[in-house]
Amino acid sequence: MDKFGEVYLDFSQNDINIDDLNLNTLWVELDKGLLSDNIGQQSESIVKLTELFDRYPLPVFVNSGFTRLAKVFQNGNNFLKLQIIRVIEKNQKHLTKIINIEEILKLIFYNIHSNDAVCRALTLRALGEISPIISEKHNVQHSIRLALESSDETEAKEAFYAANKFCALSKYFSASLIDSISAMIEAIHTPLSRKMRLVSLLVHMHHDTVLSSKASALCKSIYDSFAREDTSKIILSTLTQIACKSLTNIPDTLTFYLKLLSEEPRQKIQISILKNLHILANKVAHLWTNDNISSLIEYITKRIGYSNLVLKSSEILTELAKNSSVFFLDLFKKQNEEKEEFKNLKKLIQSLIFYEKQDIAFNFCILSTNLLLNANRYGHKTDQFEDFFEQTKNGLYSIIIEIDEAIQNLDSMESDFQSNLAYFTKILPNALKSSIDLIGMNDENYYKELFEFVICLINSFRCKFIRIKIVVGSQEIKKAIICSKEGLNEHTYHSNDP
Repeated sequence: MDKFGEVYLDFSQNDINIDDLNLNTLWVELDKGLLSDNIGQQSESIVKLTELFDRYPLPVFVNSGFTRLAKVFQNGNNFLKLQIIRVIEKNQKHLTKIINIEEILKLIFYNIHSNDAVCRALTLRALGEISPIISEKHNVQHSIRLALESSDETEAKEAFYAANKFCALSKYFSASLIDSISAMIEAIHTPLSRKMRLVSLLVHMHHDTVLSSKASALCKSIYDSFAREDTSKIILSTLTQIACKSLTNIPDTLTFYLKLLSEEPRQKIQISILKNLHILANKVAHLWTNDNISSLIEYITKRIGYSNLVLKSSEILTELAKNSSVFFLDLFKKQNEEKEEFKNLKKLIQSLIFYEKQDIAFNFCILSTNLLLNANRYGHKTDQFEDFFEQTKNGLYSIIIEIDEAIQNLDSMESDFQSNLAYFTKILPNALKSSIDLIGMNDENYYKELFEFVICLINSFRCKFIRIKIVVGSQEIKKAIICSKEGLNEHTYHSNDP
């Protein structure tokens, strides 16, 4: 306390209890810190606001706090601007409590025309952070569009950050930006790294069908312009995200991918296309047409010699069958026995159930199991149904035997022990479940023999604790809880367990 009776508080002292101060006193001390000539005290007061916003989440307090921060941002140096941006990042949940938005925007936007490129970059970053409350401000959107073409790399980078935020929130900004994006991508003088950042902005062009169609068409048109694998992957990923968010472009996207698969000579790009197709199969299996599935089956048939491509393709078919695509539900109908697309799928499954690569054979066994269960559920049984049943059952049985032999020789394997263990424990439960599903569907006598084999198999397994729940049909028949010699605790195995 000085001679005039005024109290001066130092926030650096740990014994100061903020709860003991009234808000008026608190603001007096904060103002002194924020307006101080000492950068250290200013920075300390700025950082302290994060704690105060959480302690006093009142709109009046939050509004006053952000107004003071905006004033410091207007006149402070770049270091203080960076500190303020970090405070705004940590207090996004309080932005909706701000009342005088126009005043705060005016104070922050003041620096957008600064001669200092770093200052302009920090201003763009701050505008991006407060985008939830200013997303429809046209003067801000215009400045961001101009900054995207800046010759300064730092400013351009922050402009992309702000544009990414605004595109996600504003339909008007997205619609006004897409033509500029197209022109900048086609421009020869635009650096490749900046073109890829522009492509990533298209992810947010899904506010209406017209906008998403434009973005999707732009991705397809520029695909052939970039020969590098990394750029091709970015374009494909962007196209998939647009399709998933808009939904209306999914049929065209599927057709484009499947056509590209047959034309693309690079295996890495084919794998990337298959990964994107797997995403679409997982999210929108009901939008896959019979022609789409037939094209995928034809592609797999032509790529039998390429294990990595067949594996990724088999995962897509398994995903579609799991989601009960209409194509697979009609597979065993009598009227469809002579249709070419169904005959091709049956031949493909029969040829790959006993494939030399275990993971591929396993995927086709699971695919066949799902098809058989669906056919049995809807009563679509033909002569081929019984043949498929026997082949699938024998395929699963052989996989289980191979896993058993591999587990017993796990220590002698040259590759990593834990990775092999994780692989086996990922396949084993699914193989057993599929086997028991088939047994419960059609062959009860086989159950006793297989169950005894399962018990022997689990006893030989190297994990500490494993529990396998065996279900026949919808009725629980048996629980086999196998504990290691080291303990008696019951444990449900997960593939990510150590």
